[in-house]
Amino acid sequence: MKKSLAIIILVGILLISCTSDKEAKIIANLDKVFNESAGYEGIFEMKVLSENQETRYLMREKFFQDNKISLEILEPSDSQGITIEYKDNKIFLNHASINQSISLKTVKDFDKGILLVNFFENLDLVKSIKEEEIDGKDYYLIEYRPRELNKYNHKGLIYFSKKRLEPFMMEVLDKNGNIRLMIKYEDFKYIKSS
Repeated sequence: MKKSLAIIILVGILLISCTSDKEAKIIANLDKVFNESAGYEGIFEMKVLSENQETRYLMREKFFQDNKISLEILEPSDSQGITIEYKDNKIFLNHASINQSISLKTVKDFDKGILLVNFFENLDLVKSIKEEEIDGKDYYLIEYRPRELNKYNHKGLIYFSKKRLEPFMMEVLDKNGNIRLMIKYEDFKYIKSS
């Protein structure tokens, strides 16, 4: 009996060790792909879900390793042409249709929660990694704990393609497990370093 119990415990330890080694390798590969690129760019559709309504945005996000981030609103049409740029700790708002630009004072720690770069900068907050198939394609489903934790931003899920480690979708869940924010990435690419 004791020998059987010892074997079961040993097998359990080995399985846990293999799982955490595999997760550590996936995280290391994500970190490598991100850090060896000059940045990334892509279009994403963002849905903000509240109790009674859904708000949809279409945006273009660009990140450059020199710590410059740009978000351009493509839809809805009344916000089209608004660009938000983050450079170091400054924020610039540009509105193309009225040809105006506003620079905001220095911001020490602005919340980059919806930006993909926030995930890459906080890989230490990854809780688990599973494999999932969606529409015949294989993804890593990564659960992470947001740094800016609150009742609406309690848990994050992000899907990366297994083949190219490109993001497919991000979901932010509230403390009750309801999806509050959903982002689907399109035309995503890592920018090659020169």
